[in-house]
Amino acid sequence: MKRITKKEIKKYVREATSNNFNWKLSRCGFYIKNDKVQFFISYVGQGMDENIYNNDYEEIIYIEDIIEEYRRKEYNLEDIDTIIYENVNNMIYNYNERIEDIEDFIQEIKDSIGEEFTIFEYDNFVQGKHNHLSDKLDSWDYFTEGDINDYLESGSYTYIFFYEDLNRTVNLNIGFEVIERNEEEICESKIKIREIILL
Repeated sequence: MKRITKKEIKKYVREATSNNFNWKLSRCGFYIKNDKVQFFISYVGQGMDENIYNNDYEEIIYIEDIIEEYRRKEYNLEDIDTIIYENVNNMIYNYNERIEDIEDFIQEIKDSIGEEFTIFEYDNFVQGKHNHLSDKLDSWDYFTEGDINDYLESGSYTYIFFYEDLNRTVNLNIGFEVIERNEEEICESKIKIREIILL
């Protein structure tokens, strides 16, 4: 996602500071949803942006405190333009880093195509990649869909990864062929990864 320009920030800051009706500011700031930065503003007694109300966004920063400090003459317009410009672009930078981490994770899983594992080994492989990413993304969680016995019959199964902070779900369907079936210990059956599809 591209950085926001100083010109764009100035436009939003002027909207937030030009209160001709003496309304009291309730909430004001920027959020990211669907890879776009959105500006929001609401006053006491007015309705709130639907996405803010429903917590339906990936990242958010609030700026009403900065606007109020400007109104108390603690900052001039140029100061708050700069502060908000830096804050919004820091939010974008953090968002981009998290998305890049998830994309790297997906690529690392895809790099297993053509490799052979037991089902147990492959699950540990994915778990290890997941744990590494979890060190960076606090609210990253995952689970699998279906029963292990069904996996061997269908030749595929799906890992579902959910990152709560970004409100983002990643579904990876693992397609494989069974190289050696172990009837006593299904998890010890050997598989070869043939394709990985991002659903």
